[in-house]
Amino acid sequence: PPGESELLALSAKGSLVSCGLCSPEEPDVELTPAEIGRRIKELLSGIGNTSERVSFLKKAVDQRNRALASLNQVMNVSAALLSSHEGPKPIACTITANWSCLLLQDTVTISCLLENCSEYSLEEGWTLCVQLLASPCALEEESVDSATTFTFPIDQLLPGNKRELTLPLGPAADTKLDLPLTISCALYYSLRDILGSGSDSSEDLDDFLPDDSPLLSPDREGICLPLSQCTIDMLQCLRFGSSPPGPDAPPAPPDPVETFLKVSQEKTELEEGKTPGEGNLPPSAASIRISSELLKSALKTSGTDVPLSCATLRWLLAENPGAEALSGAEVASVCGTAPDG
Repeated sequence: PPGESELLALSAKGSLVSCGLCSPEEPDVELTPAEIGRRIKELLSGIGNTSERVSFLKKAVDQRNRALASLNQVMNVSAALLSSHEGPKPIACTITANWSCLLLQDTVTISCLLENCSEYSLEEGWTLCVQLLASPCALEEESVDSATTFTFPIDQLLPGNKRELTLPLGPAADTKLDLPLTISCALYYSLRDILGSGSDSSEDLDDFLPDDSPLLSPDREGICLPLSQCTIDMLQCLRFGSSPPGPDAPPAPPDPVETFLKVSQEKTELEEGKTPGEGNLPPSAASIRISSELLKSALKTSGTDVPLSCATLRWLLAENPGAEALSGAEVASVCGTAPDG
């Protein structure tokens, strides 16, 4: 019968012995309702753990796919910018200086126009970095370069779209605006968002990009793509009136109250041992002499009816947006306001 075995053995006297081996019958064990509930709970817990594991793996796969798609987009943008050695770049940033009214005060602002002419869109993760570098003054001792960097996250910039950003350049209450300013614009993408921030070392980035890669940023944590660099000087920051200057108007009669206050202030300064007008330095003045023939040759005004003085003035103020009103008139001199007043 099933479950039984027969064993044959030969004794020392030559007798054949047969032994039957049968397994004991196990009676059916009836489970109590509590045990049945416990086993069902264990089965459901195992199913839940398996479902959580599957969801975790699916989330990891989706995250890896998104990272690969972002990395592919970053490489496409980088290749488009690095391949355009000559001619206009597919992604450009134009910098201009303007006058704007901020907080009821006129101040100089820098306008950065980011234009995407490529076939790729700038998705979330890209950052526009604008660095302002003030050159040290040669007349001041112990002057050093001072740089300030502004960052603007780019949510999305589709092909053919533009985005304009504005930076105020107005000096603080106790400082002055140092000109000229060197302004550099660059696109930055952090690879930590792709490779993850769990690793503190840069071994993953070293394996991803070589040490001499032009894409690797100085902090070795992302990709930096320079866009443009320009210098903003005093001529670009001058503010002009809406119409060319006319003849000087006769001076208005002095106000007796202002005259009294001015004389009282000068008298007080003399009593305190100060020079009248100390702290209010006269405006700086400079003059340059240059050959008119050299200017005619450089500006190519020999065959035109534009006076040489007017052509020179237009050339000096060519990068000043506020001087466009002067292009249609023949003026030999203009009066502008500097950022410090």
